[in-house]
Amino acid sequence: MPPNAILVGYSDGLVEPENVYGEEFGISRLRDAAIRLGAASPREVAQGMMQASEEWAGTPEQADDMTVIVARLR
Repeated sequence: MPPNAILVGYSDGLVEPENVYGEEFGISRLRDAAIRLGAASPREVAQGMMQASEEWAGTPEQADDMTVIVARLR
């Protein structure tokens, strides 16, 4: 792994929220969010990924728990 790479662990509640068309947020969108936020602090990356998932669903209400762990490798 390259220096400053991020390692992300997450629960299924982060990738399963659906939009109004029944499409799940999914792993690809989660990965894209993590890449966009990659230069931020681990806390900001985790918060940004949760926000992206919630925005996709269009509601702040969660059907499942959302757990995210982000670590920056040195």
